[in-house]
Amino acid sequence: MSHTQASELLDLLLSHTDAISGFDVQALVNLADAAESMGRSEDAEFLLSNISEKESKYGWVGLATAKRYLHKNPQKAMDIISGIIESTEEKINGNSNGKGDVTSSDTAMLLLQAAALNLRGQLEADSGAPDAARESWALSLAIKAGYGDLFGQANGHHNLLQLAKQQDNLEDALAHATRVVELVADAEDSAWQAHALADLAHLTACDENFDQADLHYRSSLDLAEENDDLAAQIVAHWGIADLALIRGDGESALTAYGQALAAHMKLDVPAPEALLQRINALTESQ
Repeated sequence: MSHTQASELLDLLLSHTDAISGFDVQALVNLADAAESMGRSEDAEFLLSNISEKESKYGWVGLATAKRYLHKNPQKAMDIISGIIESTEEKINGNSNGKGDVTSSDTAMLLLQAAALNLRGQLEADSGAPDAARESWALSLAIKAGYGDLFGQANGHHNLLQLAKQQDNLEDALAHATRVVELVADAEDSAWQAHALADLAHLTACDENFDQADLHYRSSLDLAEENDDLAAQIVAHWGIADLALIRGDGESALTAYGQALAAHMKLDVPAPEALLQRINALTESQ
């Protein structure tokens, strides 16, 4: 859905406020998130005000509130998240029937807890506590894996991938990048898979496995072309070109850089100076 379409949907809903009562908590939270992302904070506040006080404090709307404070007031966001995690633990333990059975209420609480742990990890990473962030994301990931949430798991591995890259831990980064590719392939999300393959290709090249990196970039390019994703095509062409240069194949490199430039032109965005410099250098050397 485009920004304009989302804005029009919000306008329609807010002009018929009696219809809001028909939306469940998660739908209202999602709509409030959309309003906030468009700079419509007052509309977001109104939508959230239609949720019960109890749910507002410890439920999904509490999590949405924490997201809004993520950068404005990190400590307040952390306090809200900690309250949600503690509340979900109490409810899960309180629902236990002594037989180890998982109730539908447990499932809902675990999914909320996974989301809260994921957000806590983001706060911890932003505050310079990578070990704590890794633990929070790993706990969130374990919950999502237990319920077969492919996209949630992919997102969790992506977070851990970024953390590993920041710490120059190539081995862990490769492991998480590989899992992201596998999970989004299982979820049949070819658009995400194109970008995930490019990430894996870059890391594989850093590990000096250039032939495998080239295969990953070409697989990424195939998917990017199928989806008409010019941004992903640029990354793949550029990666293929860099690998060609490493092999000493200037002609193939120039062709691939040229294709990256063509994709930039189709997007109607200026090409990076680095790309133009490489094309000029290769052109002059021929």
